[in-house]
Amino acid sequence: MQNRLSHIDWLRAFGIFLVVYGHSLAVPDVVLKGIYVFHIPLFFFLSGFVLTKEKAQQSFFRFVRTIGGALLPAYFIFAAIGYLAWLLILRKFGSDSSVVIPLTQPLWAIFYGSGTADDMLQPLVLWFFPALFTTQILLWSLLRIPKPYRIIAAAAGIAGGMYLKQMALPFEFESALLALPFIWLGHELAQATAIRVTLERVPVLVALIAFATAVWLGEINDFTDLRTSQYGNPALFYLSALLAITSLYALAVRLPEHPGIKRVSRATLVIFPLHPLAFAALAAIYTFVLRLPLAVREQPWIGLIASATIVIVLTLVAPSWQKAMGAIRLAAPRSMRETDEEKIR
Repeated sequence: MQNRLSHIDWLRAFGIFLVVYGHSLAVPDVVLKGIYVFHIPLFFFLSGFVLTKEKAQQSFFRFVRTIGGALLPAYFIFAAIGYLAWLLILRKFGSDSSVVIPLTQPLWAIFYGSGTADDMLQPLVLWFFPALFTTQILLWSLLRIPKPYRIIAAAAGIAGGMYLKQMALPFEFESALLALPFIWLGHELAQATAIRVTLERVPVLVALIAFATAVWLGEINDFTDLRTSQYGNPALFYLSALLAITSLYALAVRLPEHPGIKRVSRATLVIFPLHPLAFAALAAIYTFVLRLPLAVREQPWIGLIASATIVIVLTLVAPSWQKAMGAIRLAAPRSMRETDEEKIR
């Protein structure tokens, strides 16, 4: 095992590129369906993986204070930026320009913390922050249950999430219930040395076949999306996502540390909330500078170039952006920041 968890950087960088590319409007349906099988579950898995045993054993209020201090300042700052961008620009020139939306609706959505389109959180990708906050609290609660009963509790959570999936609950509670197995898997894997070693010894070809099988299972299922509570067949949803995550882990542990990947990994906190605004800026460039029809962004090669460009640019500006935050500490969730000193315990 490497001293530095470089495979976490690779997984995080791969995941964030898929998040950006998935929002480019240029992804063929079959590819988009495959991406949505695992890319957001992967981030919940990583959050559990890097949540140390010591932190998970904190008292409830200290734990909430710790994760709240890491997630909520970033969430509210980026939500405020998104709201201002919507208020001054996007509601006049974007897709919302043809409808009348009360100015307070997106503002209220920030504090309600729901990612449903009707709640108008700006940008909608910020749903992940309250969802992760709630999921981590659920994980803390799950770990207080005796081990033999945890799987029963997790299954009950899944059943509850499926029952509540048509509701938009505060701070994405319904999505958190369904994301709990992924964050729990990550946390348990970090503690299970024997299982990690077994995964690290899986032949590359076997891992690739397992990943392809996971994507195929996702393809035969309906379209899945944690944010919009679309799961199709729940068994296929979990089987495909978990198989994809574990096979990607088995592949990532073989990759060497890379400074560029490390920088992308560190910038994830900035890339995740700001890439929709970057796509909006590119749309303005297409229309007003290059005089191109907006349909040009739907071409696959344009989407790939645009996505890679956004990831690179936001990675480059991320250090300055974070420094400019001044006294407000934009501490990323541990799934979204460097792990230089972290070791598997």
